[in-house]
Parts: sequence; structure tokens; C-alpha cells
Amino acid sequence: MSTCQLNGAELWYEERGEGTPILFLHGMMAGSRFFIKQLNSLEGNYRPMALDFRGHGRSANPEAGHLLPQYARDLEAFLEVQSLDDIIIVGHSMGASVAWDFVKQFGTDQLGGLVVVDQPAAEFAWEDNEHADTDLDGLKQLMEMAQTDHESLNELASEAIFKEPSSLSEEIRRLVYDEFSRCPPPVKSAIIFDQIMRDYRSVLKELDLDTLVCAGADESYMPIAPIENVAGLIPNAEFTLFEESGHCPMIEEPDQFDRELTEFIESL
Repeated sequence: MSTCQLNGAELWYEERGEGTPILFLHGMMAGSRFFIKQLNSLEGNYRPMALDFRGHGRSANPEAGHLLPQYARDLEAFLEVQSLDDIIIVGHSMGASVAWDFVKQFGTDQLGGLVVVDQPAAEFAWEDNEHADTDLDGLKQLMEMAQTDHESLNELASEAIFKEPSSLSEEIRRLVYDEFSRCPPPVKSAIIFDQIMRDYRSVLKELDLDTLVCAGADESYMPIAPIENVAGLIPNAEFTLFEESGHCPMIEEPDQFDRELTEFIESL
């Protein structure tokens, strides 16, 4: 467990093992411990790493910079400091959007492959976005809740992202809630707005990188169609569905997730 100074912010990260580097990027309001099972299970054959974005997890909470393009610049600085090339990036939810913004700004030369976990290319209800999941009223409600009822938002998110939250161990449920709680209301509001308003469809159409796109079959939090659409937009992508998962197959079906991930990596 270590920290590094990147673009004026102290960011927390963890790395294990040796071999092909795999960098796990967490979702909005969450943290790198969402991938704790992968860090433990993959360290024997790979070099798994996980990074907390600024304002999330155990990283510092600077007042500014809570935008996906800045998170992508922090990612670029992290790869530079760690001298990482040919790295596999696994982006869950917002983490995938950060990876796409990285590609938009810096290209794919440092990357060996990409895994997208349950993240649509565009979330807002733009006129031409048939896969939208949030309109202006919904966005306003989320931002207001982040400012006025922070703890309830944490509780709601901790339940909504899983197919069967009651089936998870108490340890995992506490971990998930704790990660959401670490993201303070000002950061929540800023990144909720920025994440939902971003549109990466044009980036995906030009993405020259082998990509595995993962979705959970339970659609109570995220429909399958927008994630299938991501696989359709990326020229060289494959799609896989996790039948017993909602938004977090790496937590809900960790063994199957690890198998799909390692098969993808070994195919590159």
C-alpha cells in the first residue's frame, strides 16, 4: 500500500505480484477495494494494481479537479511514475469512462488491452441517445441527494448495485458502504454531474484496442442494452454477460470474473 503525488494530489494505490500489469479503476463514489478479491486472487500470476481517484477511497480530497479528464490526466501521470507499458486496464463503471478519456487525450500506445465493466458510452438523455439512463430531473435529484442526504445516498448505492445484496457477506457489505462513505458530498456532486454529462461514443468508434465488455444480467440498476451497445461501437470488442450479477460482477461472481479476465489477457 503506497501513495504518490500526482498533479497536486496525493493518490493511494496498491500493487501485488509480478508479471503483466493489470490496473483496476473503480467506479463513481467508490474505491479500489471493490477489487480486493482480484488483488488477492491474481497476484500469483500477474501484477494486479488498484488506484483510488482523487476524492475517493484513501486518496486525498483536493478542492478542485473532480472531472473525468483530470482523473485521466492523473492516470497518465501514474503510468509515467510507475513506468508502466502494455498495461491491461480494467475499468468498472466510471473507471471505464476514465480509461476512455485517457485514450481520448493520450492514445493507446501504453495500453495492452481494456476491460469495460458495466458502463454505457453515454448516460444523459441527449436527443440522439437511445440508451440514456438519466434525464435532467434525475440528475438534479442525485446531486441534491449528495448534498442534503449523503448517508442515504451511500445506503441506496450500496444496495442498488447488486442483484442480491443480502447474499453478500457482512464484510463485503461493510466494505462497499465504507468506500461510498469516503467520497465527500462536494466530490460526489461534482463527479456525478461530470460523469453523467460525458459522451464517449465517438471515442469508442475509433478505439484501436482489444476490449472485453462485461455486463450483469440483472437490469435493476443498469440495463444490458447500453453495455451491448458499447461492445458494438468498439471495432475489436467481445461481450460477456454475468448471469448472477448486477452492476458489480467482480464482487458478485468473482471466480467467473477472474476466469473471463485471465482468458482475455492470455488471448492478447
